[in-house]
Amino acid sequence: MTSDITIPADDHDTVRVFALDMPADGIARFRDRREDTDDPAAAWPLRHALGADHLDPDAVEAFPISDLEGLGLSGYLTEGHGIAAQDVLAARDRLDAVTGAVVLLPSRAFGGVAQTLHPRAPLDYVGAFHEAGARPAGPAPQSAAASAAAAQQAAPPPEPNRSRARAPVRVPVFLGLAVAALVILVIALLVTGTAGPAGGGASGGGG
Repeated sequence: MTSDITIPADDHDTVRVFALDMPADGIARFRDRREDTDDPAAAWPLRHALGADHLDPDAVEAFPISDLEGLGLSGYLTEGHGIAAQDVLAARDRLDAVTGAVVLLPSRAFGGVAQTLHPRAPLDYVGAFHEAGARPAGPAPQSAAASAAAAQQAAPPPEPNRSRARAPVRVPVFLGLAVAALVILVIALLVTGTAGPAGGGASGGGG
């Protein structure tokens, strides 16, 4: 008898494999959901046999092993689902022992719904296999460089250089004062130059 299987809400990058003891001509009826009956066992035999609370029919695979001729179940998991080679190698004997038909349930088949499966005949649980590079649920570890970059992004931005911020204000003021002084100087020179000739003419007339 297959033990209960816990599916967490954050389950991802995992394919669960079940041997299916059923002739090829019965697989479609077992796999597909029907809308013409209220009997749970008849409406969707696969979900009923799994004891699943939620199952996405579009994510389910069920087919005869003979469909994998030349590739095998191990090869299909590696090449078709990207399962890590070490996972497949560790379970090769169990996978190669599957005959007849197989049911594959990727994580997306459970739609992020936490649940506990209670598999029963004609299903027999083979195991869970993880995609290459998949990580367990939770925060991913960071390298030192990534941690430093994250800390830098979290730090408050530095205050602007106040002396530089005021420079654009002071320069126009100084420039304006210089121009004003130059204008005053020019006026003074003009006034002085005008007054000099006028005074000389007055002295000559008095002699």
